[in-house]
Amino acid sequence: IHFRYPWEQVKENNYINLRLETEKVGGDAGEDYPSKDGPLIKAKWSFQYRVRWWQMDRYIKVGETTIKLALSQIGSSFLSTKIGGTDAEVVKTSQADTEKELQGKFESKKDPSGNPERDVITIRDEETGENMTLEDYYGIDLVRVSLADLDYEKDYQKARNTERVASKIKKIAQDLRNDTD
Repeated sequence: IHFRYPWEQVKENNYINLRLETEKVGGDAGEDYPSKDGPLIKAKWSFQYRVRWWQMDRYIKVGETTIKLALSQIGSSFLSTKIGGTDAEVVKTSQADTEKELQGKFESKKDPSGNPERDVITIRDEETGENMTLEDYYGIDLVRVSLADLDYEKDYQKARNTERVASKIKKIAQDLRNDTD
């Protein structure tokens, strides 16, 4: 038996990372949500958080997997509702607004306009009985939530491109026919 330095004792997953963590929801492929008029919309979004060292006990109590799952479910639920109630063309053209609303879901406790439907989700602590923000409950600082892309599914994109090419060819043919008359 010999003396071991602290860095020799650390095993994989046997420490708490205080660095900024980034989670891509749905991986690189993203998640698919049906729009109101039918086409699937592929959403690529992510969140970044870091552990609050002064609330380490909460973070340990809940666990990293639970935190990532909960944040993913909240964002995915919001996007599903938002995209499902909107036509695909509007979803595609209003990505910046959707991103702001998604960020707002995580940022403040109450909606400034007073609309209770847009309030940020709080969690009731079993021990104290108080309602807490996600950050306080999980012992994290949610640094950023971003919506990288909202796009049509590949088959729908191909169909739209084919339709545009066909309409251009039709217009050219019509222009040629009008020039010969």
